[in-house]
Amino acid sequence: VAGRAAFRAARMLWQTRTVRRLLAAGAGPCPASPHIPASLIDAPFPVVALTGLLRPRLFVARSVAAACTADELAAVIAHETAHAR
Repeated sequence: VAGRAAFRAARMLWQTRTVRRLLAAGAGPCPASPHIPASLIDAPFPVVALTGLLRPRLFVARSVAAACTADELAAVIAHETAHAR
């Protein structure tokens, strides 16, 4: 049972790392997050995602940033960064 859990954890970490690399490939700076590095991404759907356990990074779809007011975007980012705590 412990071996199976270790395998699942390792696979999940690898998959998360792969997704993070794919998201970061086309990312641009997003200065809206003061505490966690954030990037704007081109995505075919509205997404805001926090990735990483040890070095969290926030990804915000450009469509989300464009659709939100400054206060709304700040609230979205505050919500996501709360997951890192």
